[in-house]
Amino acid sequence: MRGSPRGQGLSVQPAGLIGSEPVLTVRSPPREDGTAGLGAGTPVTVQETGDRRKPKDMPKRIATKEIKRLARVGGFVRGDSRWKLSNAGGWSVAHQAAEEGLLPEGFGGWDIADDNGWSVAHVAVCRAPLPKDFSAWDMADCSGRTVAHAAAAAGHLPDGFALWDLADEEGITVAHFAAHHGTLPEGFSRWEIHDGWSFMTVAHTAAEEGHLPQDFNSWDLCGLYGETVAHTAARFGHLPDGFGDWMLTDNYGLTVAHVAARKGLLPPGFDMWELADEWGITVAHVAARKGLLPPGFDMWELADHKGTTVAHSAALKRHLPAGFDGWSMEDFKGVTVWHAAARGGCLPPDFNDWELRDRRGRTVYHFAARGGHLPEGFDRWELKDSGGRTVYHFAARGGHLPDGFDRWELMDGKGATVAHHALLSKRGLPADFDRWTLVDGNGNSVLDEALDMGMLPKGLNRNEMLKAVAIRKVRRMERDGYDFK
Repeated sequence: MRGSPRGQGLSVQPAGLIGSEPVLTVRSPPREDGTAGLGAGTPVTVQETGDRRKPKDMPKRIATKEIKRLARVGGFVRGDSRWKLSNAGGWSVAHQAAEEGLLPEGFGGWDIADDNGWSVAHVAVCRAPLPKDFSAWDMADCSGRTVAHAAAAAGHLPDGFALWDLADEEGITVAHFAAHHGTLPEGFSRWEIHDGWSFMTVAHTAAEEGHLPQDFNSWDLCGLYGETVAHTAARFGHLPDGFGDWMLTDNYGLTVAHVAARKGLLPPGFDMWELADEWGITVAHVAARKGLLPPGFDMWELADHKGTTVAHSAALKRHLPAGFDGWSMEDFKGVTVWHAAARGGCLPPDFNDWELRDRRGRTVYHFAARGGHLPEGFDRWELKDSGGRTVYHFAARGGHLPDGFDRWELMDGKGATVAHHALLSKRGLPADFDRWTLVDGNGNSVLDEALDMGMLPKGLNRNEMLKAVAIRKVRRMERDGYDFK
């Protein structure tokens, strides 16, 4: 660096402090005229800021070890500039003293901040309450987090604190911080304060952490998408004993009972199983999927707007009880509970009506293939439904094709190949698949579909990939009627 001692051949070593100024021990070579340079060990004061062209009032940057030593030695008077001595991140002697509880009575440098704007007051209030005369609660760091936020998190806000709606850059208020950490004062009543991005209230935050008081009764306060405080409490498992407002709904008609059923938190004796959301899905449907219906439940015929019954939901997740006898119940597509149980893998051992079809011509075999539960020795893979889809196609969609399968070109009634179906499954195509140019009835290759889904096949090199993308773009332009002439 221009103008630095090192650039002039000087050897610089720290030697301590004289008064409030940094001291360096300097050793220099003889001058060109033959006269001696500075004597060995000559102390001089140098403003060390990392860039000597900066103003001299910049605080000095020193090692963290030295900061800790100075903080523990202490004895500095109010206003002493040594409080501001800091390391490379701006962490000062005052910060260190605050962290260790070593600030003297009457300290006044609360606004000394590090490079992130984190002040001495922020640090001190995390350890203990600030002096009674402290008033700069709105002093903020670079993210807008105030001293009050830090105090709320630590439970060190003063009695009578009233600035609950102070917010950081994300709109999260002091009240939200206190609610999250369980430090709201007894008698707090401003539960309706909402944050600036999700519109969740202080009550929602407290409900998430289980910090609502026992006498809380504003369960219908709404946040984002109409979610009430009761919904939030149910979602996190913090509904109180004796809660009874099960019919509170969000913007989608989802009741508190739906959320509680998903978590297994419905109380013994609950009997409002027919409560439905805007899609007709009842509380019973939700509980059936989780296997949480009570013993003796008998409302299996409850159906949503697609005709899917509670029995169908239970069968898909293998939660039908022993002795169940409502197998012939159908949804609006003619899918019976037998079909659903085949996909879920819970058909009774004596079942034998495998060719039972729904209104789309899908047999029980097709459903079993989708779930990977075909009977041992099955060999009727080319059995088709009304849309021309074989058992192979259903197995591919579920990711359950047999080992060694190589008939990827088989098309259904709409021209989609087995490979196209497999691409849509959660398991995807096998790692050694190499027929990316295979096209469906509309001329779309497997590679085209993979690229549309954001998938990059590992078997293709960069040139092949770019060529495929270009061809795909040209085909789309031709389909849209673009004239290349």
